Amino acid sequence: MYKARGIGLAGPQAGLGRRIVVANLAGDSKKKDDEQVFINPEILGKAGDLREEEGCLSLPGMAAQIQRAERVLVRYQDLKGKTIEREVEMLESRLFQHEIDHLDGILIVDKMTPADRKQWAALIKEMEEDFKANRKPKRRPAPRLASPQ
Repeated sequence: MYKARGIGLAGPQAGLGRRIVVANLAGDSKKKDDEQVFINPEILGKAGDLREEEGCLSLPGMAAQIQRAERVLVRYQDLKGKTIEREVEMLESRLFQHEIDHLDGILIVDKMTPADRKQWAALIKEMEEDFKANRKPKRRPAPRLASPQ
């Protein structure tokens, strides 16, 4: 996550078939106090709209303008099993929506506009071919984002 300049990682991205998310909104491995774990996160409500550029650790080198809610009401358990319910906004809201999408098998390509999918079609095809051939994907630079991802 840190090596790729990410701020969140969902269980399936690490080969875990569990509804778990690890996050550090600072995106800094030296800031261990900022690391959080969300178990069984779910979105209970959404408000507002925000369209911002978003990247994904599962799709290196790719980014697109993705529509998300500006604020979400989330519920999850912490590492001690305590259920927490709270409203989050802006980057933290985007993090929850993005990572819960991963838990539900949804990627940013599923939320791209047709124009964005067309722009990234060659890279998507290359990644699909790598996956089918069981090849390790090529390392690509992280996309330049308007806000950290």
